[in-house]
Amino acid sequence: MKALLVTCALAVTLGTGSTVTAQSYPPNGSTIPTVTLNGSPAIQQPAPNSARQQSAWNTELAGHSDLQGRSAYQPIIINENGREIAYVGHHTGKMPNPLTGVVEGNGTSIVDVTDPAKPRYLAHIPGPAEGGDEAGGAQMVRVCGGSVLPRGVKGKWYLLRTLGSTAHEIYDVTDKAHPTRLTTIVDGLTGTH
Repeated sequence: MKALLVTCALAVTLGTGSTVTAQSYPPNGSTIPTVTLNGSPAIQQPAPNSARQQSAWNTELAGHSDLQGRSAYQPIIINENGREIAYVGHHTGKMPNPLTGVVEGNGTSIVDVTDPAKPRYLAHIPGPAEGGDEAGGAQMVRVCGGSVLPRGVKGKWYLLRTLGSTAHEIYDVTDKAHPTRLTTIVDGLTGTH
């Protein structure tokens, strides 16, 4: 059975240039033509030719970080005072940390991606030795500035993450290279996400 994924994007704007665009990439390109809502001529984007081109169409690799060989689950990128910082939650497991020479639970990575061609690995927050099904992992990561928290400190940055599948922790990540654990807000759980 063949399945065809068709993605349609509807862009409706006031004035001119309103366009409906279909972009699906089966072997022969889009199966739904581009149409306009304002009567102007539609211009169909050329379809990629091969499977490799289809997956890379309109995409260019700007840089790469191996994340110390750790599998990534939920990366988020936050603009903090003009710097683009990636916070990456990792799956369960352990890998050597080249920054310390120690084998650590996969946990959380902090990477400066301000210059995407040259990402800089700033810190690794190890995951737990214990943690149920997710020992070593810290899949879920969220970050916010202290100015948006009821008891946060303006100018500080805070990270919330899962700790395996047993707890949630809060870190002060104002100094990206030296994150500091502030508290475990809940622990003894049997499943987190």
